[in-house]
Amino acid sequence: MNLRKIECKIKDRLWDFVKNYLYAYRVKDSPLLLNINYDTVIDQKKALVCYIPHFYFQILDLRTIKRTIPLELFKIIKVISEFGYCIDIVSVNDLKSLDIIKTNSYSLIFGFGETFYRMTQLQPSAVSVFYVTENHPEFSYREEKKRLDYFYERHRIKASFERSGRYYKLEHVAVKYDHIIVMGEEEYFLKQYEKPNSIFPTGLLNPGFIVKPKDHNSARKHFLWLGSPSVIHKGLDLLIDTFRYRDDITLHICGLSPKARKLLDILLFQFYCPVRKAWRLQ
Repeated sequence: MNLRKIECKIKDRLWDFVKNYLYAYRVKDSPLLLNINYDTVIDQKKALVCYIPHFYFQILDLRTIKRTIPLELFKIIKVISEFGYCIDIVSVNDLKSLDIIKTNSYSLIFGFGETFYRMTQLQPSAVSVFYVTENHPEFSYREEKKRLDYFYERHRIKASFERSGRYYKLEHVAVKYDHIIVMGEEEYFLKQYEKPNSIFPTGLLNPGFIVKPKDHNSARKHFLWLGSPSVIHKGLDLLIDTFRYRDDITLHICGLSPKARKLLDILLFQFYCPVRKAWRLQ
């Protein structure tokens, strides 16, 4: 028995031992979903969608969905299915999945991220549709670097890039694809594409929301920052620097990751003054 077979047997034994302990994680988090809309047709066209597939492994309720991503994904898959494609979905940056799907022959490759970039390079004959949900990475890198430099100038804390390059890299946009769909500014793509396809960002509708009377005199002194882990990218540090000088207004902060909270705790600790209770972490 060679080393490869021994290694596989050991991994199989280990997996048999631990898989039930990790059952909940197995159900909700898979980087690869295959054969959607398979129609038992020998020459059925195949499409690859590079997006975020784990919403297919979750129980979703339209009344409680907090992100637009699942709605976008399901609509994308529905439309491509209506054109008769058999569809595989791969997570945008899961490169290990490429070992499984790279031998499949795709007529259409849709999406973004490292998997999209690499699969379009491997299969240049497939129709490629680049889905850009944020600003051009050239703009994003430049502007985020300005924020990071200014943050260091004020606080002498070196923070890393939080958003730029996570899903869209400079080498990704250096390639010209067959089609492009953009949600951000079209200007940066006009050098490569005569007319980029532009769409509006998806929104969420809360049918249970009721507008109630409120005290506007009191409300105008309360401000809500509702964001993501990319706090410097989205200017939260600037707000904290401003609010710490005010004792007549309150900043409510929602949507922080543990890493972002730790960074902001440093700022709050540096500038805390009992008189100026002008920010509130929630």
